[in-house]
Amino acid sequence: MADEVILLDYWPSAFGMRTRIALEEKNIKFEHREQDLFNKSQILLEMNPVHKKIPVLIHNGKPVCESLIQVEYIDETWPGGNSLLPSDPYQRAQAKFWGDFIEKKVSGPTWVLWGGKGEEQEAGKKEFIEVLKTLETELGDKAYFGGETFGYVDIALIGFYCWFDAYEKFANFSIEAECPKVIAWAKRCLKRESVAKSLPDPDKITKYVPELKKRLVKNSLCSIRAKLDLKKMTDEVILLDYWPSMFGMGTTKIALAEKGVAYEYKETDPRVKTSLLIETNPIHKKIPVLIHKGKQICEPLIQLEYIDEVWSDTYPILPSDPYQKAQARFWGAFIDKKFYDPSWKVWGTTGEEQVTAKKELLEHFKTLETELGDKTYYGGDVFGFVDIALMGYYSWFKAIEKFGEFSIEAEFPKLTQWTKRCLERDSVVNSLADSDKIVEYAYVLRRKLGAE
Repeated sequence: MADEVILLDYWPSAFGMRTRIALEEKNIKFEHREQDLFNKSQILLEMNPVHKKIPVLIHNGKPVCESLIQVEYIDETWPGGNSLLPSDPYQRAQAKFWGDFIEKKVSGPTWVLWGGKGEEQEAGKKEFIEVLKTLETELGDKAYFGGETFGYVDIALIGFYCWFDAYEKFANFSIEAECPKVIAWAKRCLKRESVAKSLPDPDKITKYVPELKKRLVKNSLCSIRAKLDLKKMTDEVILLDYWPSMFGMGTTKIALAEKGVAYEYKETDPRVKTSLLIETNPIHKKIPVLIHKGKQICEPLIQLEYIDEVWSDTYPILPSDPYQKAQARFWGAFIDKKFYDPSWKVWGTTGEEQVTAKKELLEHFKTLETELGDKTYYGGDVFGFVDIALMGYYSWFKAIEKFGEFSIEAEFPKLTQWTKRCLERDSVVNSLADSDKIVEYAYVLRRKLGAE
C-alpha cells in the first residue's frame, strides 16, 4: 500500500514551507490541507494536542509535529533522493546547531518588523540584522550552508525569505544593503524547483500583512512575543559545564555515562565568560559545550543526539524507528522550550510573576505526566532521550517546591515514581547535583536577583 502523507499547513507559514520543501526534495506526493489558525480544525487539535500549531505531518495516520523534526523524519523515512542532513555525525550536529539557531533567533524579532512600531520595532530590526549577519558569517563564500549541497540549514531559513519584502516595507530598511550574501544565497535557493514551488509570492505576503494584523488584534493575539571504557579516552572528550546546570547534568553528563564515555570535565561558570567558552561557543557563549577531538558541539539536545550517533555501539538513547524517534525529539523540544523559564521564576522571583510561573510549570508537569501514563519510562520500558532531557531538572525540584510552596509528589505521583526509577540508574545518580546544595545555591541567587 502506498504511503498516505498529509500536511496540515498555513500558506504564509515559513515553518510549513520547510516541510513542503523537504517533501518536494524527496519527491514525496502529499495532500496539502490548508488550516485557519484563527479557527482551528478538529484534525489539527487531534493531531497536535500539545501545541495546537501547524505544520503537522501525518504519515499513515501518525502525526509528526515541529517543522525541523519533520525535516529529519522525512530524511530518515525516505532516504532515497537528495539527502537533507549530512551523514557525518559532526557535520550533522553542526547543521542541527544552525537549524536550532534559526529556530530560536530568527522568528522572534521578525514579527515585530511587520507587527510592531517605534522603539520595539527598531530593537527588533537591530536584533534581526545581527542574527542575519551571524548567519552570513557562517555562510561565508559557500554556495549553501552545507557547502555545495542544499540541505537542512538552507531549508530551515529559506522560508523567511518570502517575508523579507514585508519586513523591509513595514520596518523601512534594506536587507540586501545590510546582508548581501544572504540575499545572493536566497536567489540560488530559489533556482531549485522544490523551493520555487513551496514559497509563495513575496508580494502576496506583503499585501496579506494588514489583514493579518487585523486578525491578530481581533483575536487578542498581539501580545504573543524561547562504566568507563578506557579505550574511548583516545577520543579526547571534554565537557565545559557548570555544576548546577540542569542542561549539562540533565543531558550531556547522563548521556556520556550511559555510553560509558570517559571525558575531561572543566567547571565553567557561565557568568564568567572564559576564553575557552567564548572560543568554543562564540554564538551563545553558554554551557554545556562538548568538545570531541577538538571540535565543539553546542546545545544539550544536539549533544545528546551526537553522542548517540558517534558511540552507536552501546546503549541506544534514541529509538531506531523514525516515527518513535520523531516523537522523542518532539517531547525533548517541549521540555527544552517550556521548562527553563517558569522553573527559575518559581524559585527566583516573588509575587505575581512567581504565581504565574508556578501555574505555567504545573501545567507543563501535568502534560508530561499525561504523556508518561503508565509507562516505565517515556520511551516505554527503555530509558532514553526524553527521560534524559527531563531528569536534569530533578536536582532543582526541591528548590522549586520550597520556594513555590507546593509538593510535586502530591500533585504528580506518577512523575515522582518515574524519577525514582531513573535514580536507580548509575548514569543518573552519578550525574545529578545534590538537591540540598542546589537549595543553598538558590538562596544565593535569590539575593542577587532581589527576591529575598
